[in-house]
Amino acid sequence: MMMRRLMEQESDFGEEEGEEKKPEETVTVAFTATATWPLKSATAEELIIEALAIRKKIEGLDLEGKAVKTPEELEAMEEAAAEAYSRYGYDDGEPKPGKPTFMFMKKIDDAKLDEMKKAAFEKAKAEAAKNAALAERKVGPVTGLQVQVISAG
Repeated sequence: MMMRRLMEQESDFGEEEGEEKKPEETVTVAFTATATWPLKSATAEELIIEALAIRKKIEGLDLEGKAVKTPEELEAMEEAAAEAYSRYGYDDGEPKPGKPTFMFMKKIDDAKLDEMKKAAFEKAKAEAAKNAALAERKVGPVTGLQVQVISAG
């Protein structure tokens, strides 16, 4: 405590009486970074283990820069984050600044995609027939079809 007072007095040295100290202006920069790691494993279990190892490494990084901050700077960061959450309406479904999010994707060739679409159509027809039977009706011809494929780019 005594040391802190001495430091405060020393930092005030040279200031005019009644002159207020201006707080340091801080600038916050936010951006989204995307990275891709090809997974080399063959089985589903090995892929999960490989992906989790990468995920652990990324989560262990100091993405918020907290390791180089003073306690006062950390407090200011937390206050700014709380203000941003209240001002911009972040909720639990949205990514938090400095916290990584993960997405797992697999490329599917055209032949495999066609095979998957055909299987989905057959499954939908069977489900429609089952529902029609419960309503004591028959399934008529297809009058519309909607296919949604989500591409990662």
